Amino acid sequence: MNKAGLRLRYVCCALFLSAARKKFVRKYRLQMYFFSQIVAIDAIRFGGGLLASRQFAADLVLREVMKAYTGFSVSSDELVHDYSGIATGNWGCGAFGGDVGLKSMVQWLAASLAERDITYFTYDLGDPEETQLCLLAQELPAKGVSVGELWAALGAFTSFCKAEDRKQTGALLEYLLNNHKWE
Repeated sequence: MNKAGLRLRYVCCALFLSAARKKFVRKYRLQMYFFSQIVAIDAIRFGGGLLASRQFAADLVLREVMKAYTGFSVSSDELVHDYSGIATGNWGCGAFGGDVGLKSMVQWLAASLAERDITYFTYDLGDPEETQLCLLAQELPAKGVSVGELWAALGAFTSFCKAEDRKQTGALLEYLLNNHKWE
């Protein structure tokens, strides 16, 4: 089945700031404990310099999408409850050096392919990435952007950076908002 035409699923960009974190944990701790499944997905370690830009290579992006898809698409038959959504955050970033923009789009693609909604917790990410991610979460579904279109945009971003002689890390979300021409 070709899933490239699937529309991007709903994404809620949760601004997970300190005060909100405490309130969220108090309110949902019991629910999360009883109605959660934890899926661990490994991440490739990217450092600075040339290795950081390697994460945008199509083969590695595809690998990351397929890993996340595998984790996100566990059959309801294998789970205790039927879970329609995924709660995630800056997977593969931080100590692993992954680009937040790329990793968030990878997870959005994978969740959409698995036909599950996604709640993305920004964990004090800060501006401009937090604002850009939340804007994309509103704008792309409103434009009816498909999984295939977002995948193509990731490839176009790499070409754009080479043509403009720009570094890729930290620039994807801005590109998707301001430079990519959505059909």
